[in-house]
Amino acid sequence: MNKIQKLALFTVVSAGAIFFASCGQAKTENAAREKPEVVVESFDQPFKVTVSKNGFEPKSLGVKKGQTVKLAFIRTDEENCGDEIVFPKQNIRKNLPLNETVLVEFTPEETGEIGFTCGMDMLRGKILVQ
Repeated sequence: MNKIQKLALFTVVSAGAIFFASCGQAKTENAAREKPEVVVESFDQPFKVTVSKNGFEPKSLGVKKGQTVKLAFIRTDEENCGDEIVFPKQNIRKNLPLNETVLVEFTPEETGEIGFTCGMDMLRGKILVQ
């Protein structure tokens, strides 16, 4: 490989690294600016999230960094794929039996977005940590 080829390769690799680094930063910044459907100030009692024919209700929650999040999931519709709740970043996966409350609890240590899905990744929700 000659000098020009090496320089071209270095330029392409560097530009790609800068692009991907800025994409991750932009996603985190966008998550911080995004408005959640519901802001939960206190989790004295678990906050109810319904899994219905419309998916997760509410679809997005706002919480504070370091605040213990307590969610009570209840699946009210057996015609969707919401028989499981998955929080990939927290390594949480729980079955959601029909009309039974399932508790999920964790404490986010970073700001940004924490996604949750059904087991098939078709129904999606998120927690926006400020």
